[in-house]
Amino acid sequence: MYAFTTAKSERASDENEDAMTVLLSFSASGKRVHRVVVLDGKTMSCHPRHFARAAALSLAIEDRFDRAAELGTEAWDAYMEDREVPAHWAVPGQLARGPACTALTVTTGSDGLIRAAAIGDCCLFITQAGRFFDSFPLRSLSDFQPAPDELAPVRNNGKPRRVYRGSVRLCPSCVELFAMTDELARYVFRELAAGEQPFHRLKVRSNAEFLDLVNEVRRSQEAADDDMTLVWWAP
Repeated sequence: MYAFTTAKSERASDENEDAMTVLLSFSASGKRVHRVVVLDGKTMSCHPRHFARAAALSLAIEDRFDRAAELGTEAWDAYMEDREVPAHWAVPGQLARGPACTALTVTTGSDGLIRAAAIGDCCLFITQAGRFFDSFPLRSLSDFQPAPDELAPVRNNGKPRRVYRGSVRLCPSCVELFAMTDELARYVFRELAAGEQPFHRLKVRSNAEFLDLVNEVRRSQEAADDDMTLVWWAP
């Protein structure tokens, strides 16, 4: 399993608003179970990375988005209190208050099932023999929305969160999974729409290779300058 993340080009690494967690456990029969969590903190919300990081750890342990929102809110409140920033921070015309993020969890286990759950537009791509097989929760570039569903503090007033869940059983010997945040997913969907299979390009094995990929797609304008996170593995 390989996991990488990077901030926007003009931001320091500690300003990365994405968060990810990879958890390896074992079933009662001794087989490996992987839980991958990818979250994308929304830039126009208030200090989302502190909320996203705590929520990612929560989701790695327990696949409950309500509990993740609670723990993320606790971490964010503590950070804001330390900074003496008023909790009613707001930007007119944007999020009314507080942090927000989109989220994806993927679990692969001993039963041969790939289970995924998502709020918003972080995406999972499934390949067989190196070629696109399926994606979740979005199916094409047109499925992206200007204002996707978000994981946010329960006290926030806004539209209800919709959690999408799915599962698929595949032959594990020829399957690879790619979990990523939205801007990298847009790049993949553009390539697929053009008849390309970009997954060999995503199979980076070092942070240097990942940064080379990100810089290349940014320079070529195949992707915007956004925080990017990628986790890929063979279940």
